[in-house]
Amino acid sequence: MDKKSYLLRRLPIFLIGLLLILPSSLYSGRYAADFLELGVGARSLGMGGACVSHCFDGFAPLWNPAGIVGIERRELCGMHSSIFSGLANFDFISFSHPIPQKGELSLSYVRFAVDSIPEFPEDTTVHIPTGYFSDREHALYLTYGKELYAFNNRILTGLNLKYISQSLYNNRGTGIGFDLGCIILYRWFNLGLNFKDIGNTYIVWNTETKHRDAIPMSVKFGISKEFSVKTHHVTLAVDLERKYGFDIYYGGEYSFIDIIYLRAGAKGRDFNIGGGLKITKIAVDYVFSPYELGSSHRISCRISF
Repeated sequence: MDKKSYLLRRLPIFLIGLLLILPSSLYSGRYAADFLELGVGARSLGMGGACVSHCFDGFAPLWNPAGIVGIERRELCGMHSSIFSGLANFDFISFSHPIPQKGELSLSYVRFAVDSIPEFPEDTTVHIPTGYFSDREHALYLTYGKELYAFNNRILTGLNLKYISQSLYNNRGTGIGFDLGCIILYRWFNLGLNFKDIGNTYIVWNTETKHRDAIPMSVKFGISKEFSVKTHHVTLAVDLERKYGFDIYYGGEYSFIDIIYLRAGAKGRDFNIGGGLKITKIAVDYVFSPYELGSSHRISCRISF
């Protein structure tokens, strides 16, 4: 076995080790721009979020920007959901465009909003709101992806530049961050690696103190394997993520003649289940997700043209 082949075979062990040795100081802080952790795309959510190694659609920028390289045609993706028992609205839309021999570009927009939040006076004996305010959170992603070749394997790479804006009551915070991901397509399986919020992403608020919220850097590593028997196709995937601690995601997908899809997956004890239907260039997917504040039903759509 030559040196290059040996290094490539040892790469999965290296990636797992990388998750273990990253300094814990990178993971200080919680909940800043947490709406981006809700996930997008009913297919990926239906597999419990275990998709860092096989997210080849317009929802990829929030999972692994390298995934957009797998989009063969222009693609328009969208998702709308009313979550937490109708308390919040969560929306996503993206447009992806392949550039022959130069890579792929994608533009994505995420919106999270909670309206009509009651405001009460400091006097705790008064239970009538004096007014209402809103919580609005937005993110805009510009993603570039490129396919490389090394050691006779395809390597997909991707980079996110993202702008985040949050407004709460009369205050507003903004920040700019970067994500970097790759997917290695081996002959028998895929490996994925995504670094989110490289160097930490800071949300700076327009308060007198210029308060800053930190989105800590996180690393997600995943492996997926596909099996096919005639018109039946199965994908199994497992992801490991380090952010505030360690999280494990696992999921599976079954498809019949590339038209009908069934999915299930989980993150810890949070179990998701869903399915989808694909007809020619249009795919519609559904996922049911339980939350402590109320379960949600989410539907997403992908159109290729």
